[in-house]
Amino acid sequence: MQPRKEHYRRKMPHYQHPGQWYSVTIILKGAMPKRAMKRYSIQLETARTHYQLLLQKLGVSGTGVFNSCTWDMNFPNKSVKENFAVGKSESQNLESQLEEAKKEYQIALRKYRLAYDKILNKSDLPGISLVKEENRKVIGEALTFWEGKRLTSHAWCIMSNHIHWVLSVFEKEQETGRESEFPNSDNAKLQFGNPQSHQKPVYLQDILHSVKLFTARRINENENRTGQLWENESFDTTIRNDRHFVNVVNYTLQNPVSAGLIKDWKDWPGTRIFGDMEIISQ
Repeated sequence: MQPRKEHYRRKMPHYQHPGQWYSVTIILKGAMPKRAMKRYSIQLETARTHYQLLLQKLGVSGTGVFNSCTWDMNFPNKSVKENFAVGKSESQNLESQLEEAKKEYQIALRKYRLAYDKILNKSDLPGISLVKEENRKVIGEALTFWEGKRLTSHAWCIMSNHIHWVLSVFEKEQETGRESEFPNSDNAKLQFGNPQSHQKPVYLQDILHSVKLFTARRINENENRTGQLWENESFDTTIRNDRHFVNVVNYTLQNPVSAGLIKDWKDWPGTRIFGDMEIISQ
């Protein structure tokens, strides 16, 4: 199946494939001060461009390097020699350069993520809190609405001004019978779109659009406000392997602990974990 082009970001196309696992951060509009991440963005963009240029030297299209995510990259799994028609000495030199560039990027990405969450945790939007019980219930309803049909949730953490969500997206939409639960309601119109359409490829951007649309309306009603609730873009990265998954879930659950709000993540009302997760947050 051909990937669906999501959109252009920083003049570079990004692609989204069904069946991926993601870590997503959704933030309230205004929670991230303008230009607050400028220095980290420049560092990350520089490291990413460096890696891309090395691949382009090998004749690899730069658009194939990046996945659907705002900042994430797909690194070749095989060696340079296995991937590209180059000599032994040249391949060793390029492998060394690529490995160093990869490390530089990963360090820059980690610094970016840490700074991003630190700023969010310090940011305070007066008059609205996502972790307030009535708002938390709305968010929980939205995040679980597509469960078993388009996605599987693994964990989430609802903070006062942002949401961390770890989920896996199905390759194709599944029919669950839930379409009849809200046959004539606004919920059905906002969430399901055309309930007769099944086995469609599932894309993260469509799920996030649905979640944002539904929660914005309901939370605005709760808060007696109007206008845009969420930032247009979300911070999302692809989960690469089991170790990355464990780290991401722990990071998600420990967010209120890292923010100094509680000592044990289990005491935070906005956290939820799914399935057999004995290895998580021990």
